[in-house]
Amino acid sequence: MKVLEISNFNKLINGKKLYKKDINISLSKSKNLIITGGSGCGKTTLVNSIVKINNDYQGKIYLREGIRTSLLLQDFGLWNHLTAYQNIWLSEFLTNKFNINQSSKIAKQLLQTFRINYLKDRYPINLSGGEKQRVAILRCLATKSDILILDEPTSGLDKVNINFFCNFLLNLIQTQNTQFIIISHNQYFLNLLSQNTCFKHLNL
Repeated sequence: MKVLEISNFNKLINGKKLYKKDINISLSKSKNLIITGGSGCGKTTLVNSIVKINNDYQGKIYLREGIRTSLLLQDFGLWNHLTAYQNIWLSEFLTNKFNINQSSKIAKQLLQTFRINYLKDRYPINLSGGEKQRVAILRCLATKSDILILDEPTSGLDKVNINFFCNFLLNLIQTQNTQFIIISHNQYFLNLLSQNTCFKHLNL
């Protein structure tokens, strides 16, 4: 079952096409997508178009009805005045019918399930890059997004944290049926992901 299909996608900049070849790719429910390419090749433009931040393009992007997407930017976008728990709680609360008790329950479950409950009372200023990243991803999960789009998620992480993050992603895929579209140029991270058959590769 296709959840995402991109057909003849391109973008004109000053009358010239951004991509040498139009982009054509589809994503089924069981697959995830890795997007690679050099700086300025249009990786972020493509994912911004998928989440409708950018609507100025040629071609078609089909997203199956009812599919929710979340875009996680490189700076993670956490609310600095809220703790890790509050960041996750508020995202669920604002997205899913403003139910205080349900939002609290889901936030606590996510923190416990993914073993970062010890971070719940910390503010972003007191979190490492890897910790911010994991809280930001759980905040996306709290909104019940089906596809998480990650822009350079391993930026600033060492190999130990990249290994941890890779296992974290695979756990989400297996236990939550979450799908990922990942932009990355980190070869070590890409090599780890390429060992898993659930990833497709698009090089721009």
